[in-house]
Amino acid sequence: MKQIANKLLKLSSLLILMVSFGPSWVMAQEERVIDKVVAVIGEQIIMLSDIERQKFQLERESAEPMPANIYCEIFEELLFQGLLLHQAEVDTIEINESQVTAELDRRLRYFIGLFNGDEKKLEAEYGKSISEIKDEFYEQIEDQLKSQQMQGQITADVNLTPKETRDFFKKQPTDSLPLIDAKVELAHLVRYAEIGEKQKKEMFDKMVKWRQEIIEKQVSFATKAIFESEDPGSASKGGDLGWVSRGTFVPEFEALAFSLTIGQISDPFESQFGMHMLEVLERRGDQVHCRHILRKFKVGTEELIKIRMKTDSIYSIIQSDSLGFTDAVIRFSEDKDTKNSEGVVYNPQTGERKWGMDEIDPYTFAGIENLKEGEISSPSLYEDAASGKQAYRLIKLLSRIEPHKANLKQDYQLIQMMAKREKEDAAIDAWVKAKIAASFIRIDEEFQSCNFRFVWFNRAD
Repeated sequence: MKQIANKLLKLSSLLILMVSFGPSWVMAQEERVIDKVVAVIGEQIIMLSDIERQKFQLERESAEPMPANIYCEIFEELLFQGLLLHQAEVDTIEINESQVTAELDRRLRYFIGLFNGDEKKLEAEYGKSISEIKDEFYEQIEDQLKSQQMQGQITADVNLTPKETRDFFKKQPTDSLPLIDAKVELAHLVRYAEIGEKQKKEMFDKMVKWRQEIIEKQVSFATKAIFESEDPGSASKGGDLGWVSRGTFVPEFEALAFSLTIGQISDPFESQFGMHMLEVLERRGDQVHCRHILRKFKVGTEELIKIRMKTDSIYSIIQSDSLGFTDAVIRFSEDKDTKNSEGVVYNPQTGERKWGMDEIDPYTFAGIENLKEGEISSPSLYEDAASGKQAYRLIKLLSRIEPHKANLKQDYQLIQMMAKREKEDAAIDAWVKAKIAASFIRIDEEFQSCNFRFVWFNRAD
């Protein structure tokens, strides 16, 4: 193949979310075809309806017209997935229940999001309850996770040397190298505004009162959450967080979520997000279903002025050359994620230091807009995206990279990733060819005229 990732796996990236939740109700809107088996791979079968369903779903999801050979592309992707699953069964790859449940929950959250977070609308559209939907798709999700694990094993031993990266770059035609947008590297020093103990006590006392009202059945937990919770993701759902895996919540929340008895309502407790109160609804192994009420701490004007003055003093010390920026970060910064990395802010999407200008938040953009490399901004108001906590911070612009063609000096990690992907594709290519030769595969005559990348029907009847 030119690259299986460019064809099969590119299509797979679109199908991966849908294949198990390509809602079967949509097929009712289409004229149904007479179903039949179109392929057999070992003990795995592919039905014509599998292709039709995914084609229909792709048409719903994509604004672009489908290519003329879309049936063949989808079919070959399903053949590839079937071959992975067949080999996973041969190798007795096992997926535990918690993995399947977590993946089911993740995908359900996506589809619930399409209905503006309303589970009832999804249930009404599908004609089944959430638990029934989970039961229906459990086996498909399990199979898909097996396929993914099998694919991961194929490329697990693929490594790349610096020479291979350089050789990959040298063989690329100049006009094929990607254009890289402007990027920046930055570091910051953060000082959070303090929340007064008086405010914390007032909030705690208020939530104690709410808890008592709920226990005495003056009001339901869900109703209280709808009217009082400040968690935008769950308030409208009565505070319901759905099924969540262990390791998802902050420690304070998780400790209670996995220790309270079913139906028990916690005392109010504090986390980095504010003051919480939670109720455990169900628990299954490393999965918990709970709801909560969150009240965020409000920073007063007096606290903001105090932290601005403290940050201003640090800025003055740095500007007078009495203390370097890196040393100031180690000594004064309160951002735990960057304090031990000299204040460098890493891009969570890529794991790199570089940020595209379209990836940085408005606070950061305003802070660095007029800075030159090596300069430090004056104190600016900042809100932590994860916790919502307000702070003042100093930003140092470490580098500013103008738009350019990809090159080894500025974009080594990107080129290394491209080179590794090519090597992984070659490994998958070789694996597919070897497994086709060693597996029983039968393809329906209707699809044998497809211009497949691989010769799938070498054993066709």
